Amino acid sequence: MSFRPEVNQTLIIDGLTHSLTEHPAAPGMPYGQTGRRATVYQVQTDGTLHALKVFTPAFRSPRVAETAARLQSFATLPGLQVCDRTVLTPERHRALLAQQPDLAYAVLMPWVAGETWQELLLGRQPFTPEQSLALARAFVNILATMERQGLAHCDLSGPNLIVNPFTSTVTLVDVEELYAPGLTRPEKLPGGSEGYAHKIAPQGLWSAAADRFAGAVLLAEMLGWCDENIRQIAYSEQVFDPAEMQQNSERYQRLLAVLRERWGEAIADTFARAWHSETLTECPTLATWARHLAALPGATTTTVTAHGTPITGGGVPSPRERLVRSKVDSAEAWLELDDADKALAELEEAMRLAPELAAPVVARAYLKRGTQKEQTGDLSGALADYQTALSHAPTEGLQDELRAIIAEVEARLIPVELLEQPNTPHCPHCEREVQAGWIRCPYCGEVLQEEVVEVARPEISEVPQESGIPWAEVAAANPEVRTELKPKRRLSGWVWVVGGLVVIAVFAAIWAIGSLKIPYTASETVVATASVPESTLPPEQTTITTITGTNPTEVAIKALQIWVVGDPYNNDTPSTDISSELSQIMQQNGISAVVTAFSADEFVTHFSEANSIGILPDIVTGGNFFPLEEGLAITELTDHVLWVSESLNWPLMRGFVFLCPSSQNYEVARELVLRESTCWHNWPESQILRQDQDLTALGDSITRAYLEGNIETMQQYSDSNRQLVEGSGPTDIAEVDTVKICGMLGNSRLAFVSTIATFQSQHMLGYYDLLLIFRKDSGNWALLGLAPDRELLEESIGVIPQLVNSLVENSGGDIPEPAILLFPPDGEYPQPPAGQRFGDFIWQPSSSPVVAEILEFTFVDYANRIGNRIFINLRVDQPSNEDKISAGELFGTGDTWYWRVWSIADDGTISISQPARSFVN
Repeated sequence: MSFRPEVNQTLIIDGLTHSLTEHPAAPGMPYGQTGRRATVYQVQTDGTLHALKVFTPAFRSPRVAETAARLQSFATLPGLQVCDRTVLTPERHRALLAQQPDLAYAVLMPWVAGETWQELLLGRQPFTPEQSLALARAFVNILATMERQGLAHCDLSGPNLIVNPFTSTVTLVDVEELYAPGLTRPEKLPGGSEGYAHKIAPQGLWSAAADRFAGAVLLAEMLGWCDENIRQIAYSEQVFDPAEMQQNSERYQRLLAVLRERWGEAIADTFARAWHSETLTECPTLATWARHLAALPGATTTTVTAHGTPITGGGVPSPRERLVRSKVDSAEAWLELDDADKALAELEEAMRLAPELAAPVVARAYLKRGTQKEQTGDLSGALADYQTALSHAPTEGLQDELRAIIAEVEARLIPVELLEQPNTPHCPHCEREVQAGWIRCPYCGEVLQEEVVEVARPEISEVPQESGIPWAEVAAANPEVRTELKPKRRLSGWVWVVGGLVVIAVFAAIWAIGSLKIPYTASETVVATASVPESTLPPEQTTITTITGTNPTEVAIKALQIWVVGDPYNNDTPSTDISSELSQIMQQNGISAVVTAFSADEFVTHFSEANSIGILPDIVTGGNFFPLEEGLAITELTDHVLWVSESLNWPLMRGFVFLCPSSQNYEVARELVLRESTCWHNWPESQILRQDQDLTALGDSITRAYLEGNIETMQQYSDSNRQLVEGSGPTDIAEVDTVKICGMLGNSRLAFVSTIATFQSQHMLGYYDLLLIFRKDSGNWALLGLAPDRELLEESIGVIPQLVNSLVENSGGDIPEPAILLFPPDGEYPQPPAGQRFGDFIWQPSSSPVVAEILEFTFVDYANRIGNRIFINLRVDQPSNEDKISAGELFGTGDTWYWRVWSIADDGTISISQPARSFVN
């Protein structure tokens, strides 16, 4: 039956009685608010108010429960208390759902008092300027904290903000589609809400930058609502008419004028940049908004620390509070570096001085350490840490999650005395042989019953004699048991009959699909299908077939579609031959492919035709001049393709590679080009530093922060002498999948760390190589230089082992004198002498003994990231009065660059030429 609640109706959830409350404005009616996806009812439990969110049938899904478990860790962040939630699932709430099936996957969470921002706008409730500023600051603190954590709400709008202008509090609701690293991507992506959606929102919003535009519009509304003119011209339940979004409309101009008049140029310009942005990554970061709002007069003492810990108060914190917060922040930093032991060491004194403040971080630290122990097989140690985390967990949601983890670990620990039973029974669920007395089957995980049939006990080789033994260790000792891990279930005859009919239907469907044809014209097409086991691909895809011809009229659409584009200067049609390396990769992965070659002139026509019928190729690749030439209409491509950044790993040809996310086989193509990342250089193992945990953690954190646009993390770990260029932060924020440390060379003062990351952003995906240069500063490693791009590093990377081989430990020498930059003058590009193509950068080397010089050129790349181009000059003889490097060693851009010279002594001490000189490249 459908859920038709009545006032005071009770629901038993997890043993507690929840009663529906009465609507304050409608006597006799339950207090409920209906939205697009669900109705939220107010329920009361022992005097505490909760919200019960009941979804419409279209949005009832097991994903709600999966997401809720992961959202729990965000419940302590400001404005996200609704992440503390319980989901009504068939597994845990069978009795209740049998009575009220419409409550399936309903969510119980804290009730947030206040009105939605939409309700305040509809009521035209006036604000004072102080209220507008305070509310905007509270809201931006929430968004900036989420941004630092890599989170995004993905559907910011008036109905999803509950605000109280009198207490200046803001809470986010409707967080089911929240983006965070590690969360499962929704089947249907949010498309934004009317009046707050960016022009690209209909394509789907689910990324770390998803809140930038809607957040900017909401902040502008809050700051402008104190002005009577804005309240009068507001469209309806939001300020803007959805049809005028990102247009130079009258409402936009009037709101912009109010922002400029009341709050200054910085606020107005920040909103204008967001309003006119073409992509979400072009919008100013939420940290930028927070910085500008904090700089306005009338700031309060409410702030948010780098790790999201709120500090509120009207006075100066006491010494004890400052000490505790310092310890908590330090512990948070160690947790970000995956070092739970050091985090717990920092928290010991904090727990003694202020346990109520430190307890949430203590719980997270023990949870992280328990997870690490579990991954290494130490289940007993993991169980102890999980139990300690439970004793400190501050919220019911986290406590429930920990109890579930503890129960799972306990089930995996098998008492030794039960292994010593003389007989072995069968599991009644999967028919596998198991040890007598076991309470859970190690194959299928089902709970065993006492009435199992006993059979002869199989031989078990040596088993570790501990108080509890994980199944993984038992299986490791018995290879014959390990060979089959999937449960076997005995099927009835009817199941076999139905299964046979399904198989016949599937093969009929495959035959029907195989008959579909798509018209194409091209110079040559080759269908190359790898030979793979029959169990991997349908029979018609398991043979190698070659089709050649001048202009074949049609090809089947089953295989991976690869288009190869010729050189626009020669207008040639390239070969469609597949390299042996690519053929081997395809065969190993069971992939078939159709390779079609086009001249540059033909490509645009065919791509447009394919796009018009919705059958885009899966991979497009071309030479070094593709698709940068104007004749190839790159604008035709940019809305439909992702650039694979590391094309050097693509074995078909050297050049550019693109994927089409809307193609039929996009996921297969993505896996093909993003196969396992491999380090691209081989430093001698004899010189690689011992695995320095600090450097390993820093290499991972900085690589992620660099690609994800986390400027705060970059600044936190940067040397005070790191050379920076003015910039507003990256415009193409990446989502990093993996980071691999390829090597670490150096001594106790100077270190070189090479990393490779796999990532995807709005416009790109692929590999990213970085060389990170650290030096010890006050006992800690700090980032001094960061050089991206494999091609730019190839000259220098091989010289680093020779440099490191020249370093000694603690030579006791003096700090070297810095080099002196001689030419060109500041701001000028080195002009070439007569008859030469390039001029020179000239400097006077250090007069002190040095083992090497590093020339550092700092620039801003295409995505507004700050990087270095480095050249290493080993000192094998006495320095002359001057040294130089040709400007031809640099690649061309239109940006302002800065250059300087590092002089490196034999113990790794560095002195840097001052000041750096700028030039337009």
